[in-house]
Amino acid sequence: MGYMGFGGVELLVVVLMQLAFLALVVLGIVWLVRKLSANGSSGGGGWTRSALEEIEMRYARGEIDRSTYQQMKDDLTRDGSG
Repeated sequence: MGYMGFGGVELLVVVLMQLAFLALVVLGIVWLVRKLSANGSSGGGGWTRSALEEIEMRYARGEIDRSTYQQMKDDLTRDGSG
């Protein structure tokens, strides 16, 4: 009968451990999906790479001229020291 007194505490610990494990699994899946989607077509460059791809597409479609393309590309790739 002495063992029965700890049943509620043990059950609570087991449930909390299961919830913690489930949370870790969910966080791992979210991290993996975000990592894979960020590296999809941009090669891991983030926003700058996506912006460069966008102006390349606009130039290819003829929406912007060469000088505008060059200026936008220079603005995006500038290292921030200027």
